[in-house]
Amino acid sequence: MVSSRKGQSALEYMTTYGWAMTVVLVVIGALYIGFFPNPDIFVSEQCSFVQDFSCENYIVRRDGVLNMSLRNLVGMSVNITSVTCIYGEESYSNTINRIVGSGEQFYAHCDKEEVFARDIVNLRVHIDYIREGYSFERRATGSITARPVD
Repeated sequence: MVSSRKGQSALEYMTTYGWAMTVVLVVIGALYIGFFPNPDIFVSEQCSFVQDFSCENYIVRRDGVLNMSLRNLVGMSVNITSVTCIYGEESYSNTINRIVGSGEQFYAHCDKEEVFARDIVNLRVHIDYIREGYSFERRATGSITARPVD
């Protein structure tokens, strides 16, 4: 008789605390959804290039236009031949053909001609260029994470 009371007591203990834990988890979940309905608020905006160029400033507009201000860090003048922006599986190229001196700032843009539907946009950017005195083309790769503005 004594052992069955211990078993019943243990079962009641586990049931009571099990329901209490379930209620606590439901309340935490409801608070999380209520206070943080959009997890994109935790994503930081950034613009970075692996090499040869630095991102000075950028803006991504909701209508699909990306404007960038970049600086030449190659150490010599370069001829920027094209800028390609890649969004998802689609790419958008812009032929520039512009000579940029060492350390100089230049502007580039891509126009996707469609509206960005998401709150956070992740773009890959390829800058094709030819260094002064060379004949082969090189590519610098960068990425931009931004919130589109209207």
